[in-house]
Amino acid sequence: MNSSSSEYETERIEALYEYKILDSEAEPVFDNLVYLAANICETPVAVINLIHTEKHWFKSCIGWEGVKKEIPFCNFTISNPNLLIVTDSLEDERFEQNSFTIDGKLARFYAGVPLINAAGYSVGTLCVLDYTPRFLSLKQIEVLKALGKQVMMILELRRNSINAQQKSEEIQQQGFSQTAEFIEINQRLESEVNQRQEMEKALQISHKYLSGIVDIADDAIISIDKEQNILLFNQGAEKIFGYTAAEVIGKPLDILLPTKYHQSHRKYVVDFEKSNDRARRMGKRQEIFVRKKNGEEFPVEASISKLKLDKNIIFTAILRNISEEKKSKEALLELSQKHELILNSIGEGLFGLDKSGKITFVNPAAISLLKYKKQELIGQNIDMLLANNPCLENPDADIECVVRKLKTQEVSNDIFRRKDGSVFPVEYIQNPILDKGKVVGAVIAFKDISDRQIIERMKDEFISVVSHELRTPLASIHGSLGILDRGLIDAKSTKGKRLVHIAADSTARLVELVNNILDIERITYGKMKMHKQICEVSEIIVYAANKMQTMAQRYGVSLSISTVSAQIWADGDRIVQTLTNLLSNAIKFSTSGGNVYLSASICEDLETCIGEYKNLSEYSSRKYTGAYVSFQVKDEGCGIPNDKIGNIFDKFHQVDTSDTRKKEGSGLGLTICQYIVQQHLGKIWVESKLDRGSTFYLILPLHLYEE
Repeated sequence: MNSSSSEYETERIEALYEYKILDSEAEPVFDNLVYLAANICETPVAVINLIHTEKHWFKSCIGWEGVKKEIPFCNFTISNPNLLIVTDSLEDERFEQNSFTIDGKLARFYAGVPLINAAGYSVGTLCVLDYTPRFLSLKQIEVLKALGKQVMMILELRRNSINAQQKSEEIQQQGFSQTAEFIEINQRLESEVNQRQEMEKALQISHKYLSGIVDIADDAIISIDKEQNILLFNQGAEKIFGYTAAEVIGKPLDILLPTKYHQSHRKYVVDFEKSNDRARRMGKRQEIFVRKKNGEEFPVEASISKLKLDKNIIFTAILRNISEEKKSKEALLELSQKHELILNSIGEGLFGLDKSGKITFVNPAAISLLKYKKQELIGQNIDMLLANNPCLENPDADIECVVRKLKTQEVSNDIFRRKDGSVFPVEYIQNPILDKGKVVGAVIAFKDISDRQIIERMKDEFISVVSHELRTPLASIHGSLGILDRGLIDAKSTKGKRLVHIAADSTARLVELVNNILDIERITYGKMKMHKQICEVSEIIVYAANKMQTMAQRYGVSLSISTVSAQIWADGDRIVQTLTNLLSNAIKFSTSGGNVYLSASICEDLETCIGEYKNLSEYSSRKYTGAYVSFQVKDEGCGIPNDKIGNIFDKFHQVDTSDTRKKEGSGLGLTICQYIVQQHLGKIWVESKLDRGSTFYLILPLHLYEE
């Protein structure tokens, strides 16, 4: 009979009233069944719910502290003869709009069996609920159904007992004046005795039925008395502990516990007996260690309840072996920690995104690049970081746009925005996260390519300059030698000698360019070696000046020197290379008739002259004399713009590419000079005023000698 039909609703309510159980006091027998249902099904909430037209009456409940209210799932359950399972209410079209909460938490999982009487009417449900989506095993489903039948059997026995008691009281109130009435009463009493015998038989069957339910449970179910002697030991306990029930029934519970826990466990049970709690809630399970028959100790997840029967009290514990689960969790935790270490050690920024584009994890490199705190990024949409985001053009289609982009797997360039509003170019690749073929998110790896773009731009400029520097002298050499080779001009004539000079000068320029390129390569790969020895400063000054005199005369520039007598520990050829590079630039960027000065002086102020350089490792085995030599190369040329001074020593940097071409320079000289000076524990810098000239300063320590 289908109790959901409106024509049977009156009969269903009448059947419910027959049990006289609405608004009744708590009864341990029902509490025990609810407790078993929650433990076996591993849910925080279990309820025996009797359903009236006006309200739902909770005959017994575990895991529900607040105000009881109608359970919408149960209205469906009583309409069907079979168990109802809702694995996730938000994914079930019947309940997707459901906002049913228990103590403020959304109920996502439900499993309930209808309590159907012999006439086929459903008077209520036995149900279990959870806050997270989940499934029940086949064994858990069978146990839940069996417990539902057990609830109904107890209700029937309870009703029969109440009816028998009422009849007995009615009989006692009647008189016994007539024999016929006495005989009738006697027959009624006989009938009542028979009914009571039937009830006792039914109770025995019920006890066996309940024992069968307990035995089929995989978990260990153990009952003890007040003295903590074992009364019940189910098949699950036999499997877990290795004992048979016959070996432990009547024995102290200590047989199942490591010796070191005997005293503390006994105290725990005594304290629990004195408490007002009937059971420890599922959400407060405690991990303890127990002992097998072979002496092996292992962890279990335990819950305990108590039941008072007259003057006696029985404790029931449900234990689950969590050894493998614990190992799996530890392995998972270790793997998670390894993954986290790997993610944290990656130099590139990493994001994890869900399918709506919200950030689920972020590594330290990403935090550093974006200048956010981790908690400021988690849960935020990736849109907040994209300076150029096409998805923002259509706000209503954000999610679809993001998901569509997440399906791609390619290297892309974009502009990211930092917390302070500044932007920087990035190169990123996104890999979709798939679950059963569906995109559920993505991992994005990105890196800042600002330096790369600067270097690429410098390289482009460098290649342009080098190409010009190669073509110009090669054209001069080719043209001069071609004229001489064809005999158009006599090599010994004035014009012929001029052509030879042009070819020689252009060859020198090519040699200088090639040497600079080779030096840059050596610097890049750390292969430029310094061959240091004691060098005389005055000799270096004179040699460098003499080397540059011809160039100065060609440009119409006057070259003056001023020197001192001092010694330095240096590679003399490299210091000359540095000075001639500086002199070459000074001459090229001076106007005809201008002056260039090369001078040297002794610097006694250590803090000003060398500062942080005095503690470098090269001085560790040498005694420092406390003085430095300062070289200056000064010109009266066009000067350097303020915004260029900071980068003038950078590799591939050009102050003005077009002007550099006019002045015949590769733009590599200052980078090489800086490296040479650093290898000598010195310092180089420039001071300049636009249209008023520049002065390059070079400071090197004086000779260091062995102690």
